Amino acid sequence: MTAFKTFAIATGWGNLLFFTIVGLLLFVLPQLATVSTPILSAYILTITYLLVPFQNILQRLPALFRANVALQKVERMTV
Repeated sequence: MTAFKTFAIATGWGNLLFFTIVGLLLFVLPQLATVSTPILSAYILTITYLLVPFQNILQRLPALFRANVALQKVERMTV
């Protein structure tokens, strides 16, 4: 159960980091440089587009690890 708690904390920190980056792009970048709204929107959409599949893979890792452990147990039983 500790691994799931660690995974949940890491997921929360990852989401916090994502929204921090989006917030910096939205509010800080326009003050530091002249960036047009379409370009800024394209950056944010690109980051979101790239991050969502990566998050989906990471969220499925615990199930894959459990499946691997189950497979190892089954293989030990048949030997």
